[in-house]
Amino acid sequence: MLSLFDYIFYRACLIYRNMTKTPGIYASGVVSLIQSFSIFTLYSIGVFVDLFPEQKGLDNFSVRIYGLIIVIPLMVFNWYRYEKNPRLKEMNEKWGTEDERIKLIKGWLIIFGILLVIITPFKIAGILFDRNHSILKR
Repeated sequence: MLSLFDYIFYRACLIYRNMTKTPGIYASGVVSLIQSFSIFTLYSIGVFVDLFPEQKGLDNFSVRIYGLIIVIPLMVFNWYRYEKNPRLKEMNEKWGTEDERIKLIKGWLIIFGILLVIITPFKIAGILFDRNHSILKR
């Protein structure tokens, strides 16, 4: 699984290298965002299929604290993995000679995956909101 995030980091570095002097920081942020939304998506799916008991009294402050508890360790882990111990040369040796057609397909798959993990929790939230606040329940 880490190889997938390594590849996403590598591709994000290639994009950001022309925009900034420190592309690794931004690429690490992209990886952290994807990982955070992946966890959020899995949690949303769990709530959707009633895997978790209803959490009464969960206010916005609690949600923000739980979010920080998840996001901050991911950011620290990614910073350590990609910035503290840079392995961009090793990644370039592994994926630098990739065929352009394969690179294009993988790029589209990454974009599709990013959109999927970002849109899914919001779509599930909309469905759950409609289910819990339906006009027909009145």
